[in-house]
Amino acid sequence: MMLRFWLVCFGILFAMVELWGWLQELTLSFPLCILGGIVLAIVSNLKFSPLPSSATHLTLPPQRSDQ
Repeated sequence: MMLRFWLVCFGILFAMVELWGWLQELTLSFPLCILGGIVLAIVSNLKFSPLPSSATHLTLPPQRSDQ
């Protein structure tokens, strides 16, 4: 059981080191970085934006008849 734990930890660490080396060699163009930033901004603020379906659930207050 303990050997399996160490093998899993070693595998995860090895994958992280290889991924880090691959990411350091990766170069992204400027428009791709801008697009990525826009996507991240939209996704991070998605819960704050009103959804179109919520507009159908709005109810107006009753009109007063004394006018």
